[in-house]
Amino acid sequence: MRRTIRPSAWILVAAIAAVTGGASTGLAAAKIDWEKIDFVANDGTSVRADFGKLEVPERRADPDTESIQLAMVRFRSTADQPGAPIVFLANGPGVAGVEFARGNAFAAFTRLREVADVIVLDQRGVGLSQPNLTCSQRLKIGAGKELTTEAYIAAFRKPLRDCVRTWQTRGVDVGGYTAAESADDIEAIRDALGVDQINLWGHGFGTHLAIAVMRRHPGSVARAALHGVWGPDDTQKLPKSIYTSLRQFGRLVGKDAVVGGDVPDLVGSMERITRQLERSPVRVMANDPFTGKARQVVVDAFLMAAIAAQLVGETEDYPFVPQVVAGIERGGFDAVIGEAALEVRGETIGNLVTWTMLCASGTSDRRARTIARQADDFFTARLADTPFPDVCDEIPVDDLGQDFRSRLRSPVPTLLVSGTLDGQTPSSNAKALAKGLAESTDLKVVRGGHNDLLDADPAIAGAVANFFRGTPLGLRKINLPPIPFLPVS
Repeated sequence: MRRTIRPSAWILVAAIAAVTGGASTGLAAAKIDWEKIDFVANDGTSVRADFGKLEVPERRADPDTESIQLAMVRFRSTADQPGAPIVFLANGPGVAGVEFARGNAFAAFTRLREVADVIVLDQRGVGLSQPNLTCSQRLKIGAGKELTTEAYIAAFRKPLRDCVRTWQTRGVDVGGYTAAESADDIEAIRDALGVDQINLWGHGFGTHLAIAVMRRHPGSVARAALHGVWGPDDTQKLPKSIYTSLRQFGRLVGKDAVVGGDVPDLVGSMERITRQLERSPVRVMANDPFTGKARQVVVDAFLMAAIAAQLVGETEDYPFVPQVVAGIERGGFDAVIGEAALEVRGETIGNLVTWTMLCASGTSDRRARTIARQADDFFTARLADTPFPDVCDEIPVDDLGQDFRSRLRSPVPTLLVSGTLDGQTPSSNAKALAKGLAESTDLKVVRGGHNDLLDADPAIAGAVANFFRGTPLGLRKINLPPIPFLPVS
């Protein structure tokens, strides 16, 4: 059966791939429907590419399943003898790979063309793939009262439930949006390309998906490069890993010539601020980012934990952190912090795929016990993954089970790229995965956070290109420049 794709859905295709000169809306059957486009990066760089569509089942175990459509962009190789196609799997879940390729990582995609065709996929339910399960629902948390973890989870439930119902009424089988189905999508792409094997290139959740492909279709993968390893049982983060990453960042701050004297113990300062807010939340005036009007909002310990948890991935914010923390300790909370508090209280649910993927991948009992033991030891624990997994009872998706979360054992040569400041996918994840790999190579990005692992230094893409060629990386460690912290005063 085939779902009718609403004409309005193709407005997005036309807008993002306007260079296609009028994309056909016909669905492909058992093959990828390619057409030439001019792919334009955010910096204005343009390259000739192919825009592709492939029809796949929404849920393969259901004989009456409907069809959905995967969208992808192919950058043709510049090599005289290209290797196996490289399929890029973006971070997330819920991040559009095609749009990601337009950003800072565009140079890395260009570099990999020297080896083979590079195919950038919008995973099922995301980006230009149809249907795109974006949720418009927002949280509605009052600005005048303290926000706790329990209150945040409770507030998340209704808009998430409404999002699920919205897509179900449009004929979407929500239970079909799992890493297992998505892994089978990758196999369908390989088959449609008419090649025996593909190379996998993943970042964050993309590594989780790549691992699922390696397990389910082991003969279909030639090599895999995994940036920020999210292993089979790493979906729920360990509070200790986030805290350890924050401590490492704090040591850099304490040793820095510009800000070290003002913020000698960053994490200690953040813990003191959190305890202060637990005892006595404060109220500040700030401009509401959703209405533009000034209003009073409560700043509480939940917000401080949210800021701390965000630091392990949002590396572009690193330069500002000492200034903000010192400002709080010296003079209190300003409007910037107030705006952050308002954003948390009114944020969108995001893409439903985020929640179906997380809840289906789930957490083993053993890891859940470890997380429970650590929950009271680290102040970042209160927002490590919230509201996952507490809201999973709102998502009609089956848990993929212990076999899915068991250790991968694979002969596929694998490159494991880790950042020393990455608390989302710490190097310990890569070490654990390597135990089941017959052949693995490590690449460390010093001072690299989660968002740095693909494009913070051109040498990363160079090493990945060498890996896919089957030649030595040329280096095993990449040192990023010192973080340019802003002066405190």
